Amino acid sequence: MAYIVDLIIIMQMIFLISEGRPDGVVKREEVEEVLKRFEDTHCNDVHEEIRTFVQETGVFNAVMGKDTVFDKVVELIDQYRAVQQPSSNDR
Repeated sequence: MAYIVDLIIIMQMIFLISEGRPDGVVKREEVEEVLKRFEDTHCNDVHEEIRTFVQETGVFNAVMGKDTVFDKVVELIDQYRAVQQPSSNDR
């Protein structure tokens, strides 16, 4: 669960960089910076929320509808995703 949330948030951060470029190319250094920024800002928070969710719901100790886990994954992605700032062209 944590890996899925991490991967989606990181990929979205990288996409936001590539989206603003005509060639869409993201340099290795920029990917490394995204990984560092995620680790420094959100990684521990995301993983702590997942630990709390698992403990509170007992999701791995009981049969539970997959929608509960899916809903939590979506909630975490929405909460921690990068928000694109409007460009001057959007105004």
